[in-house]
Amino acid sequence: MFPIRGKAAIWHPRAKLIFVKRTTVLQDSKAFCKELKFLWKTPDKFITNMRRKMFFAAALCCIVSAVMVSCGKDNPDTPEPEPEVPVTPKDTVVYAVGQEAVPGKGYYYATIWKDGKRILLSDGSYDAFCNGAYADGETIYIAGCEATGDLVDDGYYEPYHQNVGVIWKFKAGEEDKAEKTVISDGKYSTSPIAVTVADGKVYAAGFDSPDYDRRAILWTDGQPQYLTDGKTDALAYCIYSDGKDVYVGGYVQPASNKQGGIATIWKNGVAQDFTDYVGTEVTGLYVKDGEYVIEGNMTETNSAEDICPYIWTSAGAQKVAETTLCQGVGLAVAGNDIYVAGNESAGYDSEYNPINIAHLWKNGVEQELEVEYKNDFSLWGVICAYVEQK
Repeated sequence: MFPIRGKAAIWHPRAKLIFVKRTTVLQDSKAFCKELKFLWKTPDKFITNMRRKMFFAAALCCIVSAVMVSCGKDNPDTPEPEPEVPVTPKDTVVYAVGQEAVPGKGYYYATIWKDGKRILLSDGSYDAFCNGAYADGETIYIAGCEATGDLVDDGYYEPYHQNVGVIWKFKAGEEDKAEKTVISDGKYSTSPIAVTVADGKVYAAGFDSPDYDRRAILWTDGQPQYLTDGKTDALAYCIYSDGKDVYVGGYVQPASNKQGGIATIWKNGVAQDFTDYVGTEVTGLYVKDGEYVIEGNMTETNSAEDICPYIWTSAGAQKVAETTLCQGVGLAVAGNDIYVAGNESAGYDSEYNPINIAHLWKNGVEQELEVEYKNDFSLWGVICAYVEQK
């Protein structure tokens, strides 16, 4: 099983997602990447429509440019064209985000790996996790949580602290100067899962747990907007901006069937009609000109036994893979390179503690990750940032 601590109160904030819902799993990294490369070429209808639009837009630009050039020759007052601005060469920097066990403590560091090098965002004195990341130019945003909230003593487990939602921000190359913004008050366990930047504002998506059922939340510059009322379980897993529109993906359990969720997309805080099929969820989202490409999971029996990853577009639903060894949790693309993050349940050690190992692949080739405790570390996302060459 994937990493949780021995007490329910201090599970990783995405533990339910891991065991009950999110199982993007693949047996072989090369097969994983082969499937992913295939996804970038599908579905035909969506890609074809986009190519048509791009073709006609390009043709129109050529016609307009030709007319402007022709008119410019006849008009002696036409100003000289602006000189071309040289393109600054940039390097790709890969950030993987997640957690690493604090040896002998039973909890985790909030950890990022920059091109494989380990960097800690917490000091190891409390539980902490990195759940998602976003690169806005050379500025990096990390969504996560720290167990520093209100102390809870429920009589069943040792007293524990609620998870507090946080956003770390730093410039690439200045990770040691990361600024932390707290976005919840610590009264309820809170976990931002994804983060993005649009129109100068920082948006995060996640959930809190005022009761057994969780509430999906959209934060705007740290201010929460509750997407659900907490009467049924709901989660927000991903976020994407298209122009000034902000989309959040997740799931909501219907009141009539609290055993499974319905994949849901919120646009600017308003739920959109997507599907009424119980046993689905949205875990990845891309939007262009209002058209969706959606990554998620679906089960035909509404159980964890047959959960499979799917891609939904205007052409319909397509199953991606159906395997049982490794959970894929992150995808990033830089040019022709595809990066995939995944977690593996690798059995037990001599003391019967579960062994949880994270993997990062580049085009199917595993990348080295610096770790202190090799038997218990996990990834929850990967991004690519582009920085000026030094």
